Parts: sequence; C-alpha cells; structure tokens
Amino acid sequence: MSEKDIFKAFNNINTDEHEFDNIDVNIDDMQKKRIKNNLRSKIKPQKFIKLKITAASAAAILVCLTGISYMNPSFASQIPGLNPIVQTLNYYGDQGEYAKCSEIINKTVSCNGKSFTINSVVCDENSLILGYTIKSDKEINPKDLPGFSPSFKINGIPMSSGWGGGLKDTATNTYIGTMQISVARKLYFPNKFKFDMSFKSLLGTQGNWDFKFIVSREALDKETRSFKPNLDVKLKDTTIKIKKISLTPVNTTILFDSNSADTADYNWLVFDDSRNELSFKSSNTSNGLFSKYESTYNYSRASKTAKELILIPYTSSDNTGKLSEKHKLAKSKDVIIPVNTKLPFEASQGNNGKITITGINTSDDKLTVHGIVTGNLPQYQVTGVYVNSTDKNADSKIKELNTTLKKISDNNYEFTREYGSVNNSIPCNITVKNFDYIDYSKKIEIPLAN
Repeated sequence: MSEKDIFKAFNNINTDEHEFDNIDVNIDDMQKKRIKNNLRSKIKPQKFIKLKITAASAAAILVCLTGISYMNPSFASQIPGLNPIVQTLNYYGDQGEYAKCSEIINKTVSCNGKSFTINSVVCDENSLILGYTIKSDKEINPKDLPGFSPSFKINGIPMSSGWGGGLKDTATNTYIGTMQISVARKLYFPNKFKFDMSFKSLLGTQGNWDFKFIVSREALDKETRSFKPNLDVKLKDTTIKIKKISLTPVNTTILFDSNSADTADYNWLVFDDSRNELSFKSSNTSNGLFSKYESTYNYSRASKTAKELILIPYTSSDNTGKLSEKHKLAKSKDVIIPVNTKLPFEASQGNNGKITITGINTSDDKLTVHGIVTGNLPQYQVTGVYVNSTDKNADSKIKELNTTLKKISDNNYEFTREYGSVNNSIPCNITVKNFDYIDYSKKIEIPLAN
C-alpha cells in the first residue's frame, strides 16, 4: 500500500465531535471549545465530522482521538500493527472476519516507560474482543505476561466478568494480544455503549491506565443469524435445553438452560455441516431467570451457509469429581516422549488420529514443538500436546504460550506450539494425550431453522 493510499484512507475516518469533550491532553475547557468552533467554521455541521488529514497531521490525529472508526474497517488489517485482533487470532488459526467487523480505537496510555494501546474492538451480543499492544522501554519477560489485571464498566456500571486471550511477540519489548470478555445469557451487550477499562499496574510498573470509548454492535448485528431450537438433550446425569444459537462472522454462540449444576462439567465439540471443527473460545454459567443455570459457550465462526450444527458432549470426570473409567483407560494410553528423542516421532491419539513430532527447539526463553496433527479434530487434538518438567519441586506442566495451526491437506495440519522457558539442566517430556473417551455415538444434530 502506497503512502498516498494510506492518507486517502485516513480521510475516511469518522469521529463524533463530542469525543473532543473527553480528549486526553492537557488543555482547558476554553481551548477545547476554541478547537471545536474552528472545526465548525471549516466543516459543514453534522452529527459526524469528516476530517481532512494531511501527512503532517495524520500521526497526531490518530494519537489524540478516541473512538475512531473507519468507513471501511477492512483497511485496518492492511496497516501493520494497527489491528492485533486480525494479526493474533488469524495467527492462531481463527479465520473470523475480524478485519471486516473491527472498529479502530487506537488509544494509548503511557506511564513510566510502559505503554498500553487499545487498537481495535469487535462486539456481538455475548462477547467483546479487544486488540491491544504492550510496549516497554525494557525487554519483556514472557513469564510476566499478560502483566495487567483490568476492571470494566458498561455505561458507567461496574461489570463483573472473566476474560482471556492470546499474545504474540513482535519484538523483545513489544507484544500484541487479544482480550475476550464474555457475558452470561441473562446479560447482553447493548447495541451501543460506553466502555471503560482501567488498571493500576502494567508489568509491575504502577500507573493509571484508564480507557473510555464507544462500542457498537452494528457491524456484526447486520450479519448475525439467530436460531431458537429449544431442543432438550438428555445427558447421563441431567437434561439440558439448547435455547439459542447465533452465527456471526466471528463467533458461534450456543446458549443452554439446565436445572443441574452438573451441566458445567460437560464440554462440547462442535462442527458445522461442512465438517469444519469450531474451536472453543470461552464459556460461563450463571443463575438463570427461568431455570437454575444458564450457560453461554463461544466458538469460532461456522460456515455462512451452515444448515445444521453437530455437537458432541464429553466430560473429564464423573459427578464425584473423579476420572471416569473411560477417561482412566484413555489416560493410560497417553504417549510420553523425551525432549531429546529421535525425530520424527509418531504418537497415536486413539481413534481420533495421531500427532507426528517433527521438531523440538529450545532457547533461553521458550521451548517450541513442531509437528503434524492428523485427524478430524485438529483444533482439539493439538491441545493434547503439552510439555512436563521432571523437576519434582516445581509445577511440572510448562506454560503454553502460543499455538499456530495450518491446513496442508485433508485431515492433516502443521502446528507449532510454544511453551515457557525450561531449565536445560532438568529433562522435559512431551505428552501426547489420548482422546478415546470421546463418544461419537452421542452426537447431537441441530437443524438451523426457525
């Protein structure tokens, strides 16, 4: 993309003139009023102001304005570093249409050598995904990440919700990442709302990282397909009702009702009718309005033309919290591979496929495993590859940092799985998990029709 094209696209930025009321620079109200009056005198007054940006002013505008969004949001993915949602989630194999649906925020707060930028946001009924960049004046230790603990508000009301996400390093002092915030079924994100996020410490440095901006669901709502199967499913210990399924360009959301807490013990493998395995993103369970428990499960996007979803329930334990006999048998078939083993090494995962380890690299800050996953559950199968230290005085499982997955042929995918630093003086093993506890005969077919 040429410089001319970039500045042409900057001229398609929309911003609400009232955002100048909250601009984060040290100017008094009189100066703010003067800026707004100058804008009004040069631009025809309307609800949204279209700003003419030149090369000299482009950087300043991007830094100083909050709530920026492009008339063509997909342009964001073409500027390196501007949309971590696209870079990070696509890097992990999530093929959601994040470039098309993201709004660009690009708001930075810096304190004492550490900066945090909220670059982009995308929101549907049940989940909000933020793309962000962390920068430090010193090298960042991966062990310290994510390095912050935020609190949230929606329209000024504190929000109690968990969050998770992924991180990807772009330099020793720079990381980009995503943060997904989900809400339970009885709560929905409004169509348009003011979102506040704040935290007081970043990578051990004290400061005030406060962010306020407007979020809209409009882009995703236009392309959301919703269905209400109201289907009762009998599980071993309980019956659940599949109340609603929403398909968006970035997510597949499934809503369950149940009168038993045992529902939370179940997980679900999900496929669309094109045999695409949908990767699990997040879930939460809360007290219901009309049933005791309401659960929301978020997965990667399904095919736009999907006419049904296929769900396979599984659980890692029985209702006493102990491994079931089927799980014990599968666990006994796990394959243990020494890090210094001769490669390539093929490890069976039972009836569900296999893992072939093709490379193992170690460095001071991480251990990386390369390989090929073969089977119908690549997203799930690759989560069964993990590294254990033989040090009995430490937590044996090494922290997983990043995973990438790339299709190379039918049922064959290349993967790279990165783990935290290891002590080279203490041997490590790679465990490949057996998945024979998954029972395909229990699959549930859900027609997508109202």
